[in-house]
Amino acid sequence: MKKSQQEFFTLGVSKPTMHDVQDYLNRLGSAVRILSTKDLIRSIEHYFKTIKNLKLDRSGRRVLSFESYKLKSFKDFDNITEARDAYIWDTKPKTLEDAEDPEVMTNGFGRIAFSQIKDKLIYGSKQFVKWAQDGNYDSIDSYMSSYHNLLETLQVIEKEMKKPAWKKKITTLKRAGK
Repeated sequence: MKKSQQEFFTLGVSKPTMHDVQDYLNRLGSAVRILSTKDLIRSIEHYFKTIKNLKLDRSGRRVLSFESYKLKSFKDFDNITEARDAYIWDTKPKTLEDAEDPEVMTNGFGRIAFSQIKDKLIYGSKQFVKWAQDGNYDSIDSYMSSYHNLLETLQVIEKEMKKPAWKKKITTLKRAGK
């Protein structure tokens, strides 16, 4: 598990103990001398996310008290992504071919045709099988992130193309004979 994910699940969901908060304060080091007590409190409350009304001693080196509260349950979050946005590049296609196989903008690949995404997913799946048969699991692990990105892109674009507005564009181009 990546450190940021681990940090989210340990700090963002569980309630920190007094020892955890004091340990974090100790690890701030010289920042304790530089920052005001108000800034220290804001920094610690921001780091732990589940505490409020933190009280420090006058020197700002010892935690006296804090209140903890529970965040919304994980089910309340819609979707956590790694800023992988995908969208149809040209929303006003001129030809039927452009409407059925739109150019897609996605992070990590730039502008790419929708059919190329499908081809890359098929190739990647075949490559995973070859690597697994050869016992080359490191290659699978390194390629998995970009494969997942392509898969998310495919799902987002298919969803977009199923919307009535996009279907109307296709129908209009078919009737116009373009």
